[in-house]
Parts: sequence; C-alpha cells; structure tokens
Amino acid sequence: MTPADLPLAFLVFTLLMLRWWPSRRGFSLPRWTLALLLGATLLHLGLGTPRWQLTPTYLAAALAGWVLWRRPGAAPRRTGTRVLQGAGLLVLGALAVSLPTLAPLFRFPLPEGPLPVGTRTLHWQGGTQPLNVQLWYPASAAPGQTGGGQAARYVPDPAVTGALAQMFGLPEFALGHLRHLKTNAWQDAPPSGQSLPVVLFFHGLGSIRQQNTFQVEALASRGYLVVGVDVPGFAAATVDAGGRALHNTHPTASLSNASSDRWMKTWAATGEAVLNRLPELRALGVHPDLGRVGALGHSFGGAAAAHLLRTDGRVRAALNLDGGIFGAWPAHGYGKPFFLMNTATGLDRQAALARLDTLTDAQVAEATQGETPTRAAYRRDLNALFDRRERALQGGAWSLVLPGATHLSFTDAALYSPLLADPGDAAQTHRLINAYTLAFFGEALQGEPQDLINLQTRFPAAKFTVHP
Repeated sequence: MTPADLPLAFLVFTLLMLRWWPSRRGFSLPRWTLALLLGATLLHLGLGTPRWQLTPTYLAAALAGWVLWRRPGAAPRRTGTRVLQGAGLLVLGALAVSLPTLAPLFRFPLPEGPLPVGTRTLHWQGGTQPLNVQLWYPASAAPGQTGGGQAARYVPDPAVTGALAQMFGLPEFALGHLRHLKTNAWQDAPPSGQSLPVVLFFHGLGSIRQQNTFQVEALASRGYLVVGVDVPGFAAATVDAGGRALHNTHPTASLSNASSDRWMKTWAATGEAVLNRLPELRALGVHPDLGRVGALGHSFGGAAAAHLLRTDGRVRAALNLDGGIFGAWPAHGYGKPFFLMNTATGLDRQAALARLDTLTDAQVAEATQGETPTRAAYRRDLNALFDRRERALQGGAWSLVLPGATHLSFTDAALYSPLLADPGDAAQTHRLINAYTLAFFGEALQGEPQDLINLQTRFPAAKFTVHP
C-alpha cells in the first residue's frame, strides 16, 4: 500500500473491529461515523490511486457502511456469529494487505546523475507500420522545480499494460496499475540543448520500450539521449498516433536459431529506420551526436543491439543484457566495444544441455512449435548459440555474470512483484547494472577511462571479465 492508501484502510478496519468487538456491552458507533467513512472513501478515490489491488479495502468500506447504516447499535452477542464475522474480517484484511504487496505501486529509485530527465514519445511512420520511439534526455530544468510540468507516467496506454499482462500469463487488468506509476522523468520537459551521445534501447520479445526505465533514466541523468524503440509486431503492443494498437504476433521465446536469425532482419530494419531519422530530432531542440551512437537491449533486444554493432557502422558500441547472438555475428570479436551481461545459468552450456536431456523429441517439437523437431536438432542449436557468444566476446569484449539473477532481473519487471524478483535485492541488482552500464558507455562513447577495479570492489559477487 502507498501512504495515501493507509488512512482509508485503517479507518475501515477500525470501524469494523469496533462494531464486532466492542470494548463494553452496549457500545455503539454514532451515525456520524458513516459520514466520516463516506468522506474518507471519496477523498481516496479523488486524490489517491484507485486500482484493483484495493478491491478488498473497498469491499470492507462498503461492508462497514452497510453495517453502520443498518445497525449502528451493539454488536451481535452470539459467539458463532461473531466468530464467522471475525474470520471474514481477517480474510478480508489479509487480502487487503497481500494484494498491494504482491502487485505494488512501486517507486523507481532516483537517478544518481546530476541532470534532470525529460521524456517524450514520437509517433513516426515506418513503412506500413507505426514506428514509435520514446526519448529520455537531459532537461534544461526539472519543471517540478519551478512549479510546473508533470512527472511522466510509466506505461500510460491501457492496451499496452493489458498486452504486457497477457505476456506474463496474467489477466489483462493485472498490470493496469502501471498506468498510474510515476517515473523520475518530466513529461515533454524542454531539452538541455547540448549535443548528446545516443543510446538506442531495444525491448525483449513481447515486451515494451519502457521495460528498463531504471536504466534509461540513469543514462539520461548522466548526459545521454536514450531512444527507446518499439519493434512493431514484436512489442507487447504498439499504439500509433491514432490510438490503434498493433499487438505482438510472435512467440515470446526463440523457437530456433534459424527463426531468430530471420526475425533479426525486421529488428535491424527498425533500428536502421530510427537511426536514419535521428537528425530530425534537432527540430525539437534535441541534438544527437551522430558520431557517438551506441545500442543497448535486453534478451532479443540485446541480440538486436549486437547485430547492429556488426552491420551498421553508425553504432560504435553495444550492450547485450542476457540475450543471444542472432543475425550477423563475428568470427573473432566485433572489433568495437561490446559488453555482454548474463545470469550464471545463461552461460552454463553443460547445464543447458543437461536440461535438454530430460525432454523427449515430442516435448521439444511442441515447445518450439515444430521449428526444432528433435532433441538432436535443439542440441545443435544450443551448441551453436554458445559458440556464437564465445566468438562475440573475443578481442577485448566485456562480460559480467550476475550470480542469483534471473532473466527478468535485468528489467523493471523485477520491481513489478516479489513473485518476479530474483532471490536477492532487486534494487541492488539494478544499481550494479547501472554502474557497469555507465562505465561501459562512458568509456566507449565518451572516451572516459573507467576505474574497473573500484567497480569490482563495490560489487564483489559479480564476475567481471575483459576477454582477450
């Protein structure tokens, strides 16, 4: 629960307890408490953040109102009735606490950089499909400091939160509260006007361009222009300027190396289209330095960042967050700065092959929708994928292994619910990721030498390597 939710919940359950567990015989609640309850409820609905997680609290408020209206006098004296009422109240109270805890209206940590962050969304046309990008950039001043402006909402489109929930196997309404979540960026804030190094951000399969807000805000607060890209047909949902939504039409996991290599053509074309239009941002007061462009992505988006590093000379550095290597890959390193962050399990070839050995050919074929029909074929794909990673890391590339992390630890999803978080501290994991992200792009795009020894001292559990 947020601080704005607590007064209503406290009042509701206090009234119910006073009604059913009076301190003395003949105790009664006066009628004016009904007006107090009604006022508190209306105040919360108007000034708070109504959402489905508070349904038990709203039900309890309705129950308290009914009790106060119908029977303001003493509580029932029958023991059985009071036990049933007490049990019901306990269940309602448990739900009122657990639901907001399991799906919280969380807060993003403040970026550590000195610059205020602005954001705006642009709706371009990319051929026959919408091409949406979201900019995060250093603002000339935080509008909130001068009494104006609004904090940007995390995911304001209902179609996107609904599609994202379905990607997690949840009902459409389950992540609706993300529309109310405020970020640390100021909506449409005036840009600083300075020339900025650029980082393209690519989401994962079936995800959203905002999925790494913790990371892109950190970059923008340190002087980068981050361009978050929706890949149409692969994002959870892409909403065009007219409000029409194009939903994901692809599986949310790679079915085979061959299918992933095919998909990469679309991702690369989308990235190239965005790169081609970067000069247009100058008309908006945003000045990208086209000689200092990097790419960043998670999962399949990380593979897209690596692919562009190989195929597009405008991209000088790439950071791949727990993704594979698809599309074009190097035989002996990229010859440009490359950084691969992974979970410990993601780099364990033998463990992956051992898990494969527990499956039958039929299970493999079903899981890959027939793209990889046998265990032997999937084994070849796995070995090829690990071989590609090893080749990509040659020639001075960086790698970082996060022990205990999961695939979602690299994203905001670790904050969505304790059920999606890794066993450790999600906030600490994000601090680690941000520290290494800033070090990598600081060296690759800004030409600033980094104290890597100090980073390893700050985060001793992570395994950092510079590969020969």
